Amino acid sequence: MDPRTKFEIIEHASESYVAGILDGEVVATCLLVPEAAVVRMKRVAVASSSQGGGIGTHVLQFCEAHARSIGASTLTAHARETAVRFYANNGCATEGEYFEEAGIPHVAVRKHL
Repeated sequence: MDPRTKFEIIEHASESYVAGILDGEVVATCLLVPEAAVVRMKRVAVASSSQGGGIGTHVLQFCEAHARSIGASTLTAHARETAVRFYANNGCATEGEYFEEAGIPHVAVRKHL
């Protein structure tokens, strides 16, 4: 990971907002929603200029560590069809069939922590 990158988490009610910051600019975001022993990742995004540089993997690892810290044993997300390989390369398994969300094909992914 680029040593200039840092991560911040903002706790709000029952959700946590994660920001990946590089040189003072937010280049990755994620919303974490705990549901008992599961933490659901929502609205995961990495700026196109930062994709392929490893920040997505570091965001996922940061989210995993946060989920563990609050006692969760599983991390889940709805992955866009174009992101399935990324999640698979980071130890997530797909579950079920593809479905449409916001007009885009998605599939559920899950990682046991």
